[in-house]
Amino acid sequence: MFFSTGNSDPNQDTYDGKTNIQESVVKVDSQLVNLLGIFTPSNEFDLEQTDDDLGSGGVLLLPPQPGPFADLVVATSKSGTMYLLNRASLGGFTPGGPDNVLDEKSIGQCWCGPSYFTGPDGVGRIVSSGGGANGAQITVWKIQTSPTVAFVQKGAAAPVPSGQDGGTFTSVSSNGTQAGTAIIWATGRPTDSNPAAVNLYAFAETPSGGTLPLLFSSQAGSWPNTGGNANIVPLVAMDMCLWRAINS
Repeated sequence: MFFSTGNSDPNQDTYDGKTNIQESVVKVDSQLVNLLGIFTPSNEFDLEQTDDDLGSGGVLLLPPQPGPFADLVVATSKSGTMYLLNRASLGGFTPGGPDNVLDEKSIGQCWCGPSYFTGPDGVGRIVSSGGGANGAQITVWKIQTSPTVAFVQKGAAAPVPSGQDGGTFTSVSSNGTQAGTAIIWATGRPTDSNPAAVNLYAFAETPSGGTLPLLFSSQAGSWPNTGGNANIVPLVAMDMCLWRAINS
């Protein structure tokens, strides 16, 4: 089992890599007893002191990839860093750095989570959706597996108007890997408390001049709990896009 953790004590650094494993991506056995692997950024105590939980973006396990590292993990964080890790050896903790990761990119603050799909060329893609003052930034990254394993930006959408904390959630629909059929769905968090509108957006996965074309946008409803983030995940079923809300 894999998961990521958030803050502990901002007043003193209690991290020990064994029982105090804040700000980390963690692998444990099926009994949730034995620690099998860990990645902790070298700036873990800075993250503690600034409330920049690594755990805010969750952990995404990718299907098997070609190349030297078949099993990959993507993790995102409040601080805006997206990490690409080797599932078999997550990277441990390197005091003072550099972090032992396959790659990392800045995606904007992420109270969010990445999504994954396979492109028409058979290569995996990650959709990141961190954000900031200008809204949520939807970006597509290819998973390069040779000669090095890395994120390679393929395209980005114009920022989605979004309030509350940074980022949003995405889903991807497509006709398998048929070219030109992948659509990225996203919602924008309310930018005010009344009417607290939630808007739904659809973007083509294939960029034009580096930009993901906007295919559709419309108000999809409103958010009743304006004191908490509109953590809404678009769901695609039977050619219709719905959305599922997680109240937080």
